Amino acid sequence: MAHFEGPPQFIPKQEQKDIERNASEVSFEELTKELTKLQSQEKISQAEIPFLLEEINKKLLTEAGQRSEDELLRYLNERKTELFGLIIGKTRLATGDSGNFEHLENALKISTTEGRFGIGEDPGRPYFDTGTRKIYIPPEAMRMLANPDILIALLAVRGSSGAANDVHHELIHSHQTRKPQTSREKLIEALSIFGDKNVLLKEIHAMIGADRKGNGKRIEAEGLRRELSSDSYGLISTEEDVRRLETAALRIKQLYALGLSDEEIGKLVSGAKWDKKSKGYDTLTSEVDRIMRERNLSESEIAIFVKIDELKTRLRIERTRIAAKDVIEDFLR
Repeated sequence: MAHFEGPPQFIPKQEQKDIERNASEVSFEELTKELTKLQSQEKISQAEIPFLLEEINKKLLTEAGQRSEDELLRYLNERKTELFGLIIGKTRLATGDSGNFEHLENALKISTTEGRFGIGEDPGRPYFDTGTRKIYIPPEAMRMLANPDILIALLAVRGSSGAANDVHHELIHSHQTRKPQTSREKLIEALSIFGDKNVLLKEIHAMIGADRKGNGKRIEAEGLRRELSSDSYGLISTEEDVRRLETAALRIKQLYALGLSDEEIGKLVSGAKWDKKSKGYDTLTSEVDRIMRERNLSESEIAIFVKIDELKTRLRIERTRIAAKDVIEDFLR
């Protein structure tokens, strides 16, 4: 039976000054050149992964010597978790970003394996329960987060983990609501499940926030539209929905590019209302306008910040894949 201790604690702690990269100090052109260079570098393919994992296991088994079955499984898990931690550490050192994994520890603090399933909820996917204030993580997702073989393979081939992305997505949902305190708030919370007017905005925020730290596939409006129009969500059905999506996506990306956190944007999303006159979400628009005034920024400057933020997602993915290749090759030498 496989040894299971839960998701590994692998995120190396570093001083913020050592990992911070200021967008204003890095030009869009420089990052584009860096991305092109990284994309041309050789990386590990899907076909190579089984062989490489087998070679890692062979070397570790030789190192392990004589151990009981439980001790051997524990040793293999610990050593491969160390390799995974090295990949994350090299990525963070190079980019100042460890992707969805930097949020995993906080998500696990409010996680549960006991799910309450309502209409439309998939027991095979993580979700945030507004009643219990817990993130339900299904057993299969937990296994994927705890298995260093899977994590190493995903980072080497894709540069991200779908399970970590899904959990981060739900952590963002936890920032969009607060625990009701009064009887009136509890009643509003109970009734909100029947028609949350901001559900589209909340999903757009969670998708952009998690994907910019994951594989980046749902950052663009078209990717969001496809996902939110699917049977899984069914939130886009009219031209008005499309307008709201495009406006919300732009503002959320601007806020992230301006340095706001998941939690800060979540608070803005929780109280947002659609302004029919200005055709925008009031709290998001007001916050962007406030920051623009305080920092004396133009729309064109913010647009560059957004492009830089999107480029950094792609750079992190490439850097992660390169880090995985370097760590694996160094270990097998």
